[in-house]
Amino acid sequence: MGVLRAVAYFMERNPLPGTPPMDAGELEDMKPLTASGLFKAYFEADISATRFVKALQEIIDGNNQVEIHHLEDSSYFFYCEEIAKSITNLRALRDSVLSGLKSPVTSAALESARLSAGKALHVLQKFYSNTNWVELGRTNPYEYLINAASSSFPAARITKKTCRDCSKEPSGAYVCNDNILVNDLLTSGYKQCTTCRPKLRGKCGHGGRGDATQDSSATGGINKETSDPLLSPHHHLHRQAAELAIRATRDFFVGAGFGLLDQVGRDTFQKFFNLEGYSLTFVIDTTGSMSDDIAQVKANCISLLRKYHGSSDAPFNYILVPFNFGPVRKTNNVDVFESYISALKADGGGDCPERALSGLKLALQESSPRSKIFLFTDAGANDKHLLDEIKVLIQSTGSVINFALTGHCDSRKRRSAGKARPEASIRGGPNIFDELEAFARGSNPKVPKDEISTGVGKEGPEASTRGDTNIYDELGAHPSGSHVKVPTEEISRDAVKKKPETSVRSFANLYEELAAFSGGYYAMTTKSELSQVLGIMELSLNAAPVKVAQGHVDGARFSFPVDETLTEITVSVKSSASSGFGIAVLDPSGASPASPRTVIDTANHKVVKVSPISQWGLWAVTMSPSGSYEVEIGGKSLLDFSYQIMQRQNEYVLPVQGRPVTGSNYTVSMKLMGEAESAQIQRLVPVSELGTPRDDISLNQTSDAVGNPLAIAPFSPHAGTTLLKVEGLSPGHMPFSRINSDLISTESVQMVPLSGQNGTASPGESLDISVVVVNAGAAASFSFNVWDDLGLLRGFRPPGSYLNVGENVTLTATFVAAVDSNSFASSIATFTAKSSGAQNFLKLPITVIPKTALETDGTPPVHQLLHFYMPCVGKIQHKSDCSQHFWRMKFSAKDADSAVTVQIKTDPSGLSCSPRTTDDKDVICRYQADCCSPYAEFLISDENGNTDSLTVNFKQLGSNVAQ
Repeated sequence: MGVLRAVAYFMERNPLPGTPPMDAGELEDMKPLTASGLFKAYFEADISATRFVKALQEIIDGNNQVEIHHLEDSSYFFYCEEIAKSITNLRALRDSVLSGLKSPVTSAALESARLSAGKALHVLQKFYSNTNWVELGRTNPYEYLINAASSSFPAARITKKTCRDCSKEPSGAYVCNDNILVNDLLTSGYKQCTTCRPKLRGKCGHGGRGDATQDSSATGGINKETSDPLLSPHHHLHRQAAELAIRATRDFFVGAGFGLLDQVGRDTFQKFFNLEGYSLTFVIDTTGSMSDDIAQVKANCISLLRKYHGSSDAPFNYILVPFNFGPVRKTNNVDVFESYISALKADGGGDCPERALSGLKLALQESSPRSKIFLFTDAGANDKHLLDEIKVLIQSTGSVINFALTGHCDSRKRRSAGKARPEASIRGGPNIFDELEAFARGSNPKVPKDEISTGVGKEGPEASTRGDTNIYDELGAHPSGSHVKVPTEEISRDAVKKKPETSVRSFANLYEELAAFSGGYYAMTTKSELSQVLGIMELSLNAAPVKVAQGHVDGARFSFPVDETLTEITVSVKSSASSGFGIAVLDPSGASPASPRTVIDTANHKVVKVSPISQWGLWAVTMSPSGSYEVEIGGKSLLDFSYQIMQRQNEYVLPVQGRPVTGSNYTVSMKLMGEAESAQIQRLVPVSELGTPRDDISLNQTSDAVGNPLAIAPFSPHAGTTLLKVEGLSPGHMPFSRINSDLISTESVQMVPLSGQNGTASPGESLDISVVVVNAGAAASFSFNVWDDLGLLRGFRPPGSYLNVGENVTLTATFVAAVDSNSFASSIATFTAKSSGAQNFLKLPITVIPKTALETDGTPPVHQLLHFYMPCVGKIQHKSDCSQHFWRMKFSAKDADSAVTVQIKTDPSGLSCSPRTTDDKDVICRYQADCCSPYAEFLISDENGNTDSLTVNFKQLGSNVAQ
């Protein structure tokens, strides 16, 4: 919630051009505050928040990595009164975020910065659950954690007793409502871990079942991580701690003067959160034979872009990536983009293939996440070695790649497609289903009892879900306890004729393979007919794309549900025959809609767009003649779903890193996004890439912290690739279906990072990072590869290994930070393992932190008594005129590194301190009080919260000055 509030604050102060200013709190105080609701209120249109949520998910991934890789490092948790150490770590992580956002800001730099931000937020949020800040009665966040210019709060010394024993109940829970002894000093709980010093008697424990020291004095603990008394002794303060953590998270990003926004500026802040929208990117072959293609792209595409310019569906920017090879051009202006294309000169070439994948890699790196990329060429690719790296980039960015080919070759000479294939051939991405599915009308009289085909959402997650790793998960962690049973509204599924499915899909070339992998289109056509297939671009100009249904039809009719959240639909029909065919789109009444528009019309591919939608219910598309067709129904809607594949790690349920392993047991977590509070998720249907349903899983629905419907189900992925389809009832109780086009690629090889690796190095130091490669499939020879974004890699070993089933090998890469660098730097290291039948990858962050940034001042200030006069002895302090007699003292307070502060609780008016010279590191203090109060306790602290104390107590005979 803290991140959402920060972005809402930013939007309020940066309204869209031409819109009136917003009132403070207009967006930030929305109830409920969700990503989809925020975007709809800000843009006043149906704009998908998926790109923004992808940024949030990377931040959450960084938060999760702490639980995986840093569980034994107390500086990530504020354990064991190592408060200064944790603050130093927090600030170092924050500085690494800022370093990654220095110009030029690349997609890799943004990913690394978000991961570092997630780690920093873990430390920040743990301060409020694991220290006594809440118990001190503090109602505002501790700004000093991220703003060194603000005031620090003194921390208890190692010799200071901070807690008393708690009482234990028969259930095993400790009752610790009043166990903290200090009310003016910071302290935190002790917990057994590698970097923690031993718990001393009288020190507070962390507490809970996971704390091995909770039964030693002081028993119990002070953590407020959960509302469960068995896990959190101060569970009754959980809500207060959570609210402070949310506010502190907000301030981390937009705090006045010190937040990320003020540090990096408006434009970079937008990039960090993917608020800019999607890029429309052209990757164009500029060799001599492409002159006609370039002219057609300019003539047909620019007019289309002008048509959409200024609409909510328009891209944020336009990017041109010429190969072989010109500079990357970016602009927000359609006219400027046209001038870039006009300036292209098609010359040279003649040889084949070309460096197409190098151009595509550059496009993926330069484009915003979940962008629409179009590659135009008439040649094959000679840089096929980049294929695996391209797939990792596609999977990381969620961008869709579309290919328009007017030729292809793998030999030395280029061949035109004009003679080889007289008809244009367009194939969609992973969109071939073999089974039609049906919803029964149930209790909704608007839906006919006809057959309909169902499917699932287009764009990626709006709000990812995970195990309850951190109580302050910005999108709301799953509530504990049993799931809520959804009232059953039966959805029948009629048997239909199935087309046999092959186990492995074959592709004409790697372009078609990449189109399928990303969910894009692949078009092989002639140069003269290129203009007829450029209509695929209009399908990409959609700010809230979803996939409603898809399937393989042996016949003449395909039915599909249209729910009330859809504002437009696109009907795509492809035929394997080349003799031509016709289609008709029918609304629930059986009539043609009032405003259908043909987008693509070739002999073997038709696309019709319908907007607006006049009726909801069961629609159909008919084909003539009857035959074999592939049908895909797209649309525009905010109602979609996200999912994550989870597995148990370190006692938490966390998202899988890399690709899941075939046949392993996982949990899939699904959440509806959009205005979906009253919608119902009823069924999960994993399907193969070619459309065969593999499972039919009934779902029990619950909700997250802000009311978004979600469901959790066991999941064991099959071999190959899988798509997830969700079926249910829309907010208007209409049957709906969405297909998520993010492919789940399962593999028989697993890559797991070794535990205890921190991924941090100082300039000049080398850093070894190791991952374990486990072969879960047949015996095979594996080749390994490693790369990173900043070129820190110096080598890896071994280059490959033969592994029998169940065997593993450790892959170690060495990275070295430049000696002359004295600044922060962040990079992403990618590890890959590949055999002839399996491949997987793992991405791990690397951070370069100067040694000075990790230096912690743990030395407290010191004092020296210079003068002491005490006449208040014997009966004088009890006489009625004790206020007429005074005692006084003089002492020095000094710190080697920072200014010192001296405080006293009793009669602060009697204390005066002044610098001994001009340096506040060394002060002289004088104190005077009457004999009615012959005692005083001075707290001496430095700017880092280290403390010393000086106590005077002459209340009892024989008392003295405590040095």
